[in-house]
Amino acid sequence: MNLSELLKVRIYGDILRGKLTSNMINELDTWVNYADKMKSYPEFKVLEHENAGSGYNFFQLSIPPHLVYGTLTMAAIIKLIEFETMSDMRTYGISTRSGHLDYLDLWINYSYKNNENPIHIHPNGVLSCVIYYEKCNEIPTLFDDKKIFGEKGDFIIFPSDKAHSVPINDSNEPRITFALNIKKY
Repeated sequence: MNLSELLKVRIYGDILRGKLTSNMINELDTWVNYADKMKSYPEFKVLEHENAGSGYNFFQLSIPPHLVYGTLTMAAIIKLIEFETMSDMRTYGISTRSGHLDYLDLWINYSYKNNENPIHIHPNGVLSCVIYYEKCNEIPTLFDDKKIFGEKGDFIIFPSDKAHSVPINDSNEPRITFALNIKKY
């Protein structure tokens, strides 16, 4: 079984969609636990992602490299991109911002009741990825030509310059996703 089969990959135009394995979903739990712990600190604002406070997503936080590197999740996403684009090994990687607090361009989004994410692109990569975690089967990611709902562990990969948005969360439960930008070396 190849990686595309393992991750149940399907391609819809310029969007690749798949499903993480249960071991990979367990890694996401670690990332959420980290973010929840940071949110509980009174000083958490110093760690918030640069887009936080825009009035859209209530809380965004970069995931630190020590929780990301060496995980099955990131290895699978990067290797899948290399496989699907027929690229040589080590052609793609997570976008980074050397010396910046948000070193990795990988973050968690908490969208609470009445939060939304207006139409935008991701200028820091060639490809972007959304990994769905909670309440995403009710609140889709919207593209010009598609509406994508996700279950826990589903992911999509798409060109970073493809405009997308998330409508207002009218649920009392947060919609939790991870987003990351991928660069080509």
